[in-house]
Amino acid sequence: MTTEREQAARWVQHFEEVLNRPDPEEPADPPSSESYLDIDTCPPGIAEVRSAIENMKNGKAPEIDSLQAKLLEADISTTSRLLTDLFSKIRKREVIPKD
Repeated sequence: MTTEREQAARWVQHFEEVLNRPDPEEPADPPSSESYLDIDTCPPGIAEVRSAIENMKNGKAPEIDSLQAKLLEADISTTSRLLTDLFSKIRKREVIPKD
């Protein structure tokens, strides 16, 4: 396979073989879990938000919001408080703001 067209054809063949499989004779019937998973579903606290900001990698390209990690770290106390409030509002309203 030396050309791009040959490589693309091989990928098509591969995924057709892998993904286009017949349905199993016996459908999957996994047993229900009897153990309780203790997962904290409370909104994050200021300390958790601060820790997340501190662990962000600098020098990465900003995402769609155009915010870089250094900007959030500039005044980490204020940023942590504002983001904690924002996350709490999002959780209560169950709507993510467009801005």
